[in-house]
Amino acid sequence: MNTAFHRDTSWCKECARKAKMTRYWRGIADQLGQEEAARRQKTKSAKERAARLGLRVCARCFSAKKKSDFYGGHNCYCKKCHIEYQKDYLNNPQRKVRRRKQQRNNNLRRKYGIDQAEYERLLRDQRSRCAICNKRPKSRKLLAVDHDHMTGRVRGLLCTTCNNALGMLGDGLDSPIFQKAEEYLGRVRG
Repeated sequence: MNTAFHRDTSWCKECARKAKMTRYWRGIADQLGQEEAARRQKTKSAKERAARLGLRVCARCFSAKKKSDFYGGHNCYCKKCHIEYQKDYLNNPQRKVRRRKQQRNNNLRRKYGIDQAEYERLLRDQRSRCAICNKRPKSRKLLAVDHDHMTGRVRGLLCTTCNNALGMLGDGLDSPIFQKAEEYLGRVRG
């Protein structure tokens, strides 16, 4: 069966007839492929019909169910599909690792404006050591990204101890707490 999208029409897999396709769904088809776009369009129309009846549609099995058949308010899978998904997730260690890497990359982008490749470059430049104490982190611990809170510019990677100490003393040499700590250390040593 021909699944190619022709201008404003496409072939519906279920009823084998041409159906109108909006410009939005054509754009999705170009980005994600025709089958994924058809699946998403089907889900959207099913959701609209279900909403009129006070139901929700599961994004995995596409069945309309009562709201009580879903966990919480924002879960897109019904309870049955959610349990199946969790079993698949727990039995697939590669999926867990891939998800953790994806979350790490998203956090680096959101918080510091760098990605995992930039983090790896900084780590390589510092020879996998803290920029202040020059020690390697213990076991699998990651070095923290040190950044200027005023400008947001990344300064380097620090171990947990140095990062916490720098955070407690303030961000710059001109911070009053840092100056007082320097005076104290000078008095104690002298």
